[in-house]
Amino acid sequence: MTNLASRELFVVVGLLDPLAVGLTFSRRAWPPHVTLASNFAVDGDRTALLRAVGEACTGEPPLELRFGDEARFGPDEDIGVQLVESAQIAALHARLADALERLAGFAADEPAYWRDGYRPHMTHVPGVSTPAGATAQLAHVAVAVMAGSSATVVAAIVLGPDAGGAGTSVDKPHEVVDPMHFDGLAASYGTARPPYPAALWDDVRATGLVRPGLRAVDLGAGSGEATSEFVAAGMEVVAVEPGANLAAILRERLPQVAVIPSRAEDARLEPDSFELAVAATSIHWMDLPVVLPLVHRALKPEGRFLVWRNVFGDADAEVTPFRRAVNRIVERRTTVRPGNAEDVEATARSIVDSGLFDIEAIRRYHWSIELTGDQVRALFTTFSEWTPAESDEAASVVAQLGGRVTEHYASWLIEARPRPV
Repeated sequence: MTNLASRELFVVVGLLDPLAVGLTFSRRAWPPHVTLASNFAVDGDRTALLRAVGEACTGEPPLELRFGDEARFGPDEDIGVQLVESAQIAALHARLADALERLAGFAADEPAYWRDGYRPHMTHVPGVSTPAGATAQLAHVAVAVMAGSSATVVAAIVLGPDAGGAGTSVDKPHEVVDPMHFDGLAASYGTARPPYPAALWDDVRATGLVRPGLRAVDLGAGSGEATSEFVAAGMEVVAVEPGANLAAILRERLPQVAVIPSRAEDARLEPDSFELAVAATSIHWMDLPVVLPLVHRALKPEGRFLVWRNVFGDADAEVTPFRRAVNRIVERRTTVRPGNAEDVEATARSIVDSGLFDIEAIRRYHWSIELTGDQVRALFTTFSEWTPAESDEAASVVAQLGGRVTEHYASWLIEARPRPV
C-alpha cells in the first residue's frame, strides 16, 4: 500500500442509481457499486481530474455486467463483494487508468488493484447479493473524495444517449461538475461576477419581508452577494455555505451573520423561524427532495422562498460577434451539462412538484454590461463548466474586438409560498 495519509483520496465508481453531487455518507454505507478506479491521489485542484474522468467516459453506453461468485476483499478480507463479468467495465477501467496516471502527482493507494490486478466486482450493502448469472446495467458514474470515515460525491456522469433529454447524444455524455469549484475562487468570486439587477432587488423588497427585525436564511450564500443586502436592510440573517474559504470570507465580511458551514441538505434550521429563505444562483446544486422539506419547515406560514439567478447570455437578445465566439467555444466541447440550470420554468416545476409550495410569481429581467478582456476572463473562470484555457480564449476574443464588449444577460426570480400542512 502506498502511503497517501496526508493526501486527498478519490475513487471512481459505477452505480445502478445516481448519487447527488455533494452527498456525504459513511464509507461503510456505500450503495451497491462497481469500483472503476480504486483509491488514488493527484496534485492540484480537481479540474484536471474531473475532466480526465469525463473524457474517459465519453461515448460510453451504460455498462452491461453479469454477476458471478461472491468473494472477500480487503487486507483483512472483511469486505463482502460479488465478482462481475464485463468486458465493458474492464475496458473503461483501462481508459481511466490511462487518463488518471497522466495527471500530475498521481499515486494509487493500492497499485496492485489497478491494470492487470483489477478484478471487477460489485460491493453490495451488507447481507445482500445477486444470484450468479443475473445481469444488470450501470448507467451512472460518480467521483467521490474520501475524508476520514466519510465519502463525498464531487462529480456525477450519466452514461448513454437518453440520460438528459434534448441535445444529449452518445457522443456527449453529461459533463462532470464540481460544486466546490467556487470555493477555490473564493477571493475573487464576489468581484468577478456582476451584481443582480436593481429591478430584481426592487421585487425582492416588494414582498414586504425585507425589513428590520425579520429573519432570512441564505442557502448557498457564497461570499455574501445576496446576504449583504439583507444585512443592510436590518434583517437577522443565517448564511448556509459549504465552502470553507467562502464561509471564512462571509464571517470576516459580515460578522453579524450566523454562518453555518454545511450543505443546505445538512443545515439544521429551527422550524417556523424565518420570513425569507433564499437560493441565489445555488438551487441547481441542491438535492431538492431533501432541501425543499427543510425550507418548508423553517419558514413561517406567511414566509416566502425566493429563488433567483443571473443567466449569462440572454437568448432573446441580439447575437453579438463576441457571443458567437463564445458559442463556438461551447460547441467544441465533448460533454454537455445535465439538465438546464438556467430554465426558470423547469426550476419552478421542481418546486411545485414537491407538493410543499405554490408559485406566487415568476419575474424576468433583461440587462447589459460592458466588459474588458480581463473582466471576461475573471467572470468566465467562475463558471464551473469553463476551463482556464477556454476563459483565456474568450478573453482573447475581446482583445480582437477592440478591448471591450457588451454582453446581454438576463435574470429571473421565483417567489414561492409555502402550502399549509
